[in-house]
Amino acid sequence: MMNRFKTMLMTASIVLGIISFTVSCSNGPDKTDMQNQIQSQITESLAQKGLPGVKCKSVALVKESKNKYTGIAEIGNDAMSEQHSIDVTVDGETFVWKMEN
Repeated sequence: MMNRFKTMLMTASIVLGIISFTVSCSNGPDKTDMQNQIQSQITESLAQKGLPGVKCKSVALVKESKNKYTGIAEIGNDAMSEQHSIDVTVDGETFVWKMEN
């Protein structure tokens, strides 16, 4: 069960690849907004991949430079969870993120 969970999670992560969002803030996206949008997109993707009980429990980002953030996404279900690294690049009002396995 655990191996199947990890395999499906890795598959979902790979399929996610890079996703970009357009944000309405002219000074670039707000960190909290980015965290919430990334969390929602990960959860939606996991459900679409046949993992309805698995969700993104949280996303925490830290600003590394003017246009770079790094962070952790906690993904799991009621019984277990795993942490995955996230890299975010901001370009004006748009940001792109990638989750590492």
